[in-house]
Amino acid sequence: MKLGQSIELHCEGNPFTVEFLLTSVVSSALVSEKAKEDILCFDTEKAKSGLKDSLRTAGLWPSSKHSLWDAMKKLKLKTLSNWMEKTKFV
Repeated sequence: MKLGQSIELHCEGNPFTVEFLLTSVVSSALVSEKAKEDILCFDTEKAKSGLKDSLRTAGLWPSSKHSLWDAMKKLKLKTLSNWMEKTKFV
């Protein structure tokens, strides 16, 4: 038996031809129609330009003066040594 036949047998038909309601993975709540259209019918060119803009703003785009691979600022070893200590406010 082929994998496709096994899936169709288990799911009682082809699961990729049936339209299901779009739900949130976290809360299992139904997604609104407006959000569903945004998710399923997004403009790829607009998404690509938005990604480029955000990367350029963050300094990670090749045309920016900073690079993702630039050396990080050196920190002293004691800088983060007390991050777990509790503080008291008077």
